[in-house]
Amino acid sequence: IISNHLSFADTPILLSLHPCPMIGKKEAVRVPVIGIVGNVAGNILFDRKDPNDRRRVITETIARIKEVHSIYLFPEGTRS
Repeated sequence: IISNHLSFADTPILLSLHPCPMIGKKEAVRVPVIGIVGNVAGNILFDRKDPNDRRRVITETIARIKEVHSIYLFPEGTRS
């Protein structure tokens, strides 16, 4: 499921409608609710400063999609 990241509200709203893991930056763990829920949901977090982390994220994403069939992706990366 692909969505632009428009506000702090979009992620909790989407997760309440259709709970599934998401791909996100490792800094998302520090956001109070998102960090806790993300750990439980099995979010895939990446380090934007480490270009070598991309291969791990791709491999892990393929494995998670096989398990849960859906995953959130916010390609814009930051809020508009």
